[in-house]
Amino acid sequence: MTLSCGLHLGHGQRLELRQELKMTQAQKLGQKLEQSLRVMQTQRLGLRLYIERESLLKRLYLRAIKNDDICHYEKNGMSFDYAIVCIKDLPEELVQWHSAAFSHCLYDPFEAMFCGTQYALARGEWFLFVIEDMIPGSRKWQEYWAVHERGEQVTLGRHDLATKLEFAVSDLEGQVKQYIAWLETDYPDKFWDVYNYKQYLVLPDDDEFIRVLQTFASSNEAVAVKQLIAEFDWPLPLLKTLSKYRQYADRLHKYMEEILMLVMPLIPETMSSLPKLLADIKGIVRKSLRSYLEYGGLPPCISPSMVAEWHETRRTIDQEFLTLIAIKEKAGIPGYTLEDRMAVGLNSAELPNEGILSRDLLTVFNTAGSLSS
Repeated sequence: MTLSCGLHLGHGQRLELRQELKMTQAQKLGQKLEQSLRVMQTQRLGLRLYIERESLLKRLYLRAIKNDDICHYEKNGMSFDYAIVCIKDLPEELVQWHSAAFSHCLYDPFEAMFCGTQYALARGEWFLFVIEDMIPGSRKWQEYWAVHERGEQVTLGRHDLATKLEFAVSDLEGQVKQYIAWLETDYPDKFWDVYNYKQYLVLPDDDEFIRVLQTFASSNEAVAVKQLIAEFDWPLPLLKTLSKYRQYADRLHKYMEEILMLVMPLIPETMSSLPKLLADIKGIVRKSLRSYLEYGGLPPCISPSMVAEWHETRRTIDQEFLTLIAIKEKAGIPGYTLEDRMAVGLNSAELPNEGILSRDLLTVFNTAGSLSS
């Protein structure tokens, strides 16, 4: 047997090579089968959870019909119904979104598979919900949140365009200033929707957008909504609010950069004992956070992108800390064994995950009240 590299193998070597190839092929096949099983299990779990949630939302909408809690919206070129529901009746994951409205589309998965998800969404049956407990006493504000959900339906899931539609309608009705003031008091997170979209949004390609929307029973509504979104310019009060939130984001970004810059050099070559290293890390974070708070106080809300950035900051520091622990433990250096870690409250080789070192940025700020000393 002659290989392409010009080596000549004896019978024993050829047999050994065949066996090795068979083992390699068997291993690859086994890995593929294992991977396929994991994918199938994940898909089945996702499908089961989706079906359970869909069943619950169907019952929720039917109950709203029975209790006469369906509102009809008929203005600004739009015509749709939405259900008024209560927090106590919602799945836990929906409550955790901290959103006062949501929507759900029942669509044919086979249509999505063969014709595309957008096509299936356009042909699907949409349920729109507004949570009354979260917008008490104002039918007008409830309507704007419902308009947002209708916007998601008409733009086939485009949350950014739906946000622009929501503000466009409030501006059209002369309520945008009052609406902005209410949002800043009760739902400041809403401004991150606008801030994260850089103030200007581009509509999808006209031909494709209209082609897909033709599947709606009322394509005139789709055209009207598209025109509202396209012609709306962000009003000055909203742009001023965005500028303020941009400053919050910039300050928070600098705070995270400072922590990373100060903590990272401290870890790799440390000669400190474990208790002192932990105390030094906490001291750096505490000092930096105190400086941040003294400059501008607590932000009214935190951008999702800032939360993600804090997670990444924590992950980077954690990884450096884990590497240090592994090196010290392998070298047999006193003070870094499992017993030593447990003695200072670390049950694993990770940094503490509470208070100012929490992976949850909100917990970090909730701890800030104790930093006055």
